[in-house]
Amino acid sequence: MADIAPWKLRADGLWTRPLMGPERMFDQWLELDGWTEWMGAVIFTVAPSHTPKVESKDNVEAWFNKAITLICIQKPSLLATIQRGQQDSVPAKSRDFIYTPLESDSELAERIAQRTTVLHTNKSAKEGLKSLTDEFYSSPEKRISIELGSRLIHLSLVVSSSEPGTFALAIRCNHALNDFWSGAAILDNILTRLSNGLAEDLPLPSYTSVSTSSLHPCYLDILQQPLGDAPMNKEDQEKAKQLLGANLANITMCPITEKSTKNPPGTDYAVRRQMYSEDLTKRIIKICKARGVTVTALLTALQAFALLKTFPPQSLPCSVASPICVSNRLKQTSLAYGRNGDAASQKPNHQTFKEAADIGPVMATTFLVSPFEVGAFLKKDDVTIGSQGWLNDVWEVTKSVSLATEDAVKSNISEHVDWTQGPAAFGGVAHAMEAMKAGHLTSPPGMFTPLSSPGTYGKDDQGDSPALKLDDFSFYSRVSNLFGPQTWAWTALGKLNTILVMPDPRIRSVPNLQWWDLFNASIDSIANDSSE
Repeated sequence: MADIAPWKLRADGLWTRPLMGPERMFDQWLELDGWTEWMGAVIFTVAPSHTPKVESKDNVEAWFNKAITLICIQKPSLLATIQRGQQDSVPAKSRDFIYTPLESDSELAERIAQRTTVLHTNKSAKEGLKSLTDEFYSSPEKRISIELGSRLIHLSLVVSSSEPGTFALAIRCNHALNDFWSGAAILDNILTRLSNGLAEDLPLPSYTSVSTSSLHPCYLDILQQPLGDAPMNKEDQEKAKQLLGANLANITMCPITEKSTKNPPGTDYAVRRQMYSEDLTKRIIKICKARGVTVTALLTALQAFALLKTFPPQSLPCSVASPICVSNRLKQTSLAYGRNGDAASQKPNHQTFKEAADIGPVMATTFLVSPFEVGAFLKKDDVTIGSQGWLNDVWEVTKSVSLATEDAVKSNISEHVDWTQGPAAFGGVAHAMEAMKAGHLTSPPGMFTPLSSPGTYGKDDQGDSPALKLDDFSFYSRVSNLFGPQTWAWTALGKLNTILVMPDPRIRSVPNLQWWDLFNASIDSIANDSSE
């Protein structure tokens, strides 16, 4: 594994560091696909006693800008840009973060203005937010063209005149800057600053408060300490090599075409989100605890069932799958073998690792997500959701996911997995995160739970109620068309959420979305199983 690169002062007075690992990978994909972005959003309500402070347009905008300014002073990396080399080849091109030191308060204000938007609407905060988030995904022609330019982040506040005191906050980031965990942490910190801004009226710090020592050292932990370096020993290197090879033979659970296509009739490519009730969520958690598995392991198994039912594998003798099985659609996944992919033309181990390092942690996102056994879902042609046989199969595969993941997180290979939270977060990584948060595993330095507050921030003027209260939280990861459909799951305000983001059909297409309905029906069936 490559060491984390430090920031260095150049002769021209600018600070720079090369993009490493996933940072480099995501920026390459931005160039190739125009699509590597992370978006998160929250809807929150201000306490009635504080509402008069944020009723006028000027007050709201000053309140928001102050919060963002404080965050950018704390982490000046948010004010950085990316400089790309002139080489013709995307993989060969040099890529560096560039931070230009501030020279005045007006320059700081200008950079904040470039990275923020305040949207005033007479619609609800949720409807206003939709114009900033969901609509980016509602039609394919919009998705591929969205870019942040040289800036790495944009933050938006939605102010609703029809809902005084209710606001929406949205964040868009170049994925090279951050992922879900650090993006949610930025949201968490902004909400804290907004809450503090209601209770106190302190002057803004000067631009001179910005310290280049606060430039973040690693994309995963923009608000935490670096993860550090954990080289793999020979045994782990061999295991990683075996995983690289094994994944080439794994089941592709959701086939995608490699050629661009028009939308198949009746296919809706918008974001789909399913929110379950708090009672159903508690029920699922209780069932999983009783069986000694995580909710993530169960959801991974249910996703596998839905995909295998909708897209039966071409090679029946194979019974191993992964949460993300589009790896054989990526040209880079053949790096462990020759062009024809046969075992006889294996490359030397050191060459495999060098090529993997050159392209970033693609092997982390597409290989090291703990392949698991799905044979139970392949042995029957017809199975009824909710039947005893189906339930037995679900728990058998869920246990397989658990065992495969536990195996991975006990080895140094899990450091590779920890580098990437992308689509793998639905499988192995999220499983490990759950274990860490539950205290079953020691958290590596830099890992943390995003939105750590239990839905509230600060206190009102009487000190009895929160200054800010979250009403909803959602996120969308637009990593790359190369990944095909992305399925995510998270819990917000005690409610399980599942979400589907489809690839742009002009680059990749998916035959149909029947499996999505099957997946959610399976969740309902597990929660309503009277035998549990």
